[in-house]
Amino acid sequence: PAGSHVFRPGGRPPRPMLRTEADAEPADAPWEQRAHEAPPGEAEPPPPSTTRGLIVWPPISEPEFASLAPRPEQWCPWCKDPRLCKKQFLFIVAMGRSGSTTLMNMVDLLPGIATWGENSMIFIHNLMEIDEWTTNRWRHFIGGDFAGQSNPWAHPQADRLGFAVDAQQLLWDMLPPPPHRAGDNTVRGFKEIRWDRPSIEWANRTFPCSRFIANFRSDSEKQASTFIWLRKAARARVPRNQRANFVRSALADMLAAVDQLGPRAYRLPLEDFSVESFNDLARWLGSPCQFHRVVHAGNKNSTLPDEHACTRCVTCARPGEGSSTAAPGSEDLQQEPEEQAREEEGWNDTHEDSG
Repeated sequence: PAGSHVFRPGGRPPRPMLRTEADAEPADAPWEQRAHEAPPGEAEPPPPSTTRGLIVWPPISEPEFASLAPRPEQWCPWCKDPRLCKKQFLFIVAMGRSGSTTLMNMVDLLPGIATWGENSMIFIHNLMEIDEWTTNRWRHFIGGDFAGQSNPWAHPQADRLGFAVDAQQLLWDMLPPPPHRAGDNTVRGFKEIRWDRPSIEWANRTFPCSRFIANFRSDSEKQASTFIWLRKAARARVPRNQRANFVRSALADMLAAVDQLGPRAYRLPLEDFSVESFNDLARWLGSPCQFHRVVHAGNKNSTLPDEHACTRCVTCARPGEGSSTAAPGSEDLQQEPEEQAREEEGWNDTHEDSG
C-alpha cells in the first residue's frame, strides 16, 4: 500500500549476488575421498565444518557461529525502553496452507534464532486476557485498605510496564531452544496461522523488541481451495462463489495490521519462495549467512528427502567479513522460483493442521 514502510524483497535497489557455499559430501565421508580436490601444486582446502548439523563453508568454529547471533541493538534499534528491550522475539504471522512450516525451518537454520510451531495462540491470547482484565475490566475496583473495609472486587493498580516485562519472561521461558542451540540463542518465537489484528497489535505493544514475518499466498483462489479455508468458510457460512473474497478479506485485515509495524515487518508470500528471497530474508534478520536451497516441509509435517547431500546448507561470514567464500558446486543447489512455488502448492494442501 502507498506509504507503507513494510519491507518487501523488491523494495530496495538490487545488490550484487554474493557467492555462496558448497555441494559438500556427507560429514562422515573421508575428506580425501571428496570430489572437490585441490589442483596440483596447491594446498588442499580444509573440510567444511558441521556446526550443530549444518554444513557450513568456510569452516567456522562453534564460538564464531554463536557470535553471529542477532543482538538487541541490531534486532530492534527502535526499542528505547531498556526494561522491554532485553528479550528478542520473532513471530511468523501466516494464513495457513502458505508454506509457513518451510519458512519456520529455514529461519531456524540461522544462528541465534529458534522458532517453534503452532500453539493455537494459547500464550498470546491468555496473556491478552490477563492484560485486559487487570488494566480495563478491573479499573473500577482499584484499591483496598486491608483494614476490613475493602470491597469484594478490590484489586491493586495495574502495572502495565511490569506486566509486559513479566509477559516477555513467561513467553521466553515457554519457548526454549533445543539443547544444542542454547549456546547461541538470542531470538525466540513461533509461527502461527491464528493471528488476528488484535493479537498483532497487542504483541506489537508488549514485545517491542520483536519482528514479524507475514506469510500468505498471493493466489487467493488457490488459498480458498485448501482444506483449512474450506473449513473456515463452511463455519462462517460463506457461499461457494464467495470463498476467494472471504480469503482476500482475511488477508487484507492481516496485512493492514502488519503494515502498521513499519520496518519491523517483512512480507514473504509462498509464490516468492526461492533461494534468493530467503537470502533477502536472512539479510533483513541481520544474519551474515546465506542459504543454498530451500528445505521443504513435506506431507504430515516432515522434511522431504533430498537428492543432494547438502540439504541444509548455510554459509556464514566470520565476524568482520563482508561475505563468505563459495565452495564449488553450489550452483547445483539452486531452484527456480516457479518450480519451488509449484512444489509448495502441491504438498501444502495435504495436511489439516500444518501451516
